Amino acid sequence: RIRPRQLAPDRRVTGTAAMGNAECCMGDDGVTASIERLEYAVRRMDPKEVQFCIESGVNVNAPIDHQGHTILDVYATAHQNLLETCTASRGRSQDATRVYVDLQASAAEVLRILRQSGAVLSGQTATRRRGV
Repeated sequence: RIRPRQLAPDRRVTGTAAMGNAECCMGDDGVTASIERLEYAVRRMDPKEVQFCIESGVNVNAPIDHQGHTILDVYATAHQNLLETCTASRGRSQDATRVYVDLQASAAEVLRILRQSGAVLSGQTATRRRGV
C-alpha cells in the first residue's frame, strides 16, 4: 500500500479522491459542488463559480427551499438587490458608474450561464417573497 506521504507533494491522495469517487464535484479548494454553493455563487454574481457548479452536475432547476424556488428565482432577487444597492450609492458618480457597470457585466454572464443550462423560474407553484 502506498501511503500519501510517500507520494510527491503534488500527487497526494486525500479525502474523496482516496476513495475514488466524487472527484468531478470537488473544486481546487476541496469543496464539493452543491445547490447551496451554486446559490451562494449566484448571490455573489460569480460567473466562474456558477460555471463550476453546473459543470459538476448541480441541477439548476432543483428546488432550493420548501416553497420550490429555483436558482433563477435567487438570481432575480439578487439582481434586484444589486440594482437597489448601486442606485443608493453615495460616492462619486464616476465610481458608482464603474461599480454598476462591472456588477452588471457579472450579472449578465451569470444569467447567460444559467439560461444556457436550462434554468427556469419556479413559476406559479412557488410562493414568491422578497428575500428568496
